[in-house]
Amino acid sequence: MAGALFFAFVSAGGLGAGLLALTPVLSNILGDNPRSLAELAGEAAGKVPWLFPQGLPAAWAEALPKDRFDSVLVIVIGLGGLTIIGATANFLHAFLALTLTSHAVADVRRRAFHRLLHLPLSAIVGGEGMDLSSRIVNDTNTLARGLQALVSKALAQILRGAAALAVAFATNWKLSLITLLTAPILAVIIRKLGKQIRRGTRGALRGQAKLLEDASEVTRGFRVVKAFGGERAELGRFTRDNRELLRDTLRIRTAQALAGPLLETITILVLGGLALVAAKAIIEGSLAPTEFLVTMGALGLAG
Repeated sequence: MAGALFFAFVSAGGLGAGLLALTPVLSNILGDNPRSLAELAGEAAGKVPWLFPQGLPAAWAEALPKDRFDSVLVIVIGLGGLTIIGATANFLHAFLALTLTSHAVADVRRRAFHRLLHLPLSAIVGGEGMDLSSRIVNDTNTLARGLQALVSKALAQILRGAAALAVAFATNWKLSLITLLTAPILAVIIRKLGKQIRRGTRGALRGQAKLLEDASEVTRGFRVVKAFGGERAELGRFTRDNRELLRDTLRIRTAQALAGPLLETITILVLGGLALVAAKAIIEGSLAPTEFLVTMGALGLAG
């Protein structure tokens, strides 16, 4: 867990550093306040006087390229190195997280089987054996996917999103703040839709378990069903349970169908508003085009 956390932070830090490095590259390419790498390094050293009290050392300034193209070339090479470091950190984070969750789920599976072996005889003979066996295999697989999403994907994405958001605020805090004003609206929509989907999903899972129980009872007692002509009765029971499952499944269709288009619409409206604000600021000269591009890119990654 400690290793997975460490590499997740390394990956997020590499992403943030790479986004920050895009600003001087775009400035030199687009001709928006072009500066050499030596000048950029001198400005950066002046912002951290506790680290460079005398400014950037002269030997360092002489070693850094002063040509615009050479400066861009060195920065791009540095970005390539950061990309390799970030990709390696991503791999190690995912590898360690998946190892952790696999061991945890294997232990849960063993404990569940241990519990099954110590259940009273009536619990198994009464017709719950097939459902319990399904829980040991199928439910633990679902648990594995949930743990992987939590420990691997969720952790990495939250840290990378936080790093991108920090870069966006560092580049242009006004545009970033305007964008964040829509976050509560999106949070409320996602929460309400998520509640409806979870409620319907719980009913659907119960319905699936009921159908599995119906089918397993028929297969176990197939001779009895054939001997007494119980096909119609068993089909009727299965049909009723299947209709209940269908009802629970259809209950969440509206939320699932509405989520994507609604969020896309809000995103387009926000982007349109930001484009208008940025266009006015760029025309008036209070906002550099490169700042707008980097801010929007960082906000997109953060989202």
